[in-house]
Amino acid sequence: METNKKKTKFTPDHLRGLLKKQDNKCSLTGRQITPQNIECEYILPLKMGGAHDPSNVTIIINSVRELKRFHTVDEIYEIAKDIIKTYENKKKKSK
Repeated sequence: METNKKKTKFTPDHLRGLLKKQDNKCSLTGRQITPQNIECEYILPLKMGGAHDPSNVTIIINSVRELKRFHTVDEIYEIAKDIIKTYENKKKKSK
């Protein structure tokens, strides 16, 4: 069965352009991208209706890959707030 959807391949030029656009930094953490920690993920996850297209790709560090793969940036922000709140509460209790 033939479909009318055009798939665009993510090329080395796309990667170089993204690295330049992101100033060689992770779009989530702002940490420096290196050959050892680079990962590409969808901005809007495919399971949430995101497109399989270079315009829907961002560069992140590998330590946050799973988080970005399954959550939007807004969801990650809420998770991070909960982590910080929990950490601060534990810190207060340990004093």
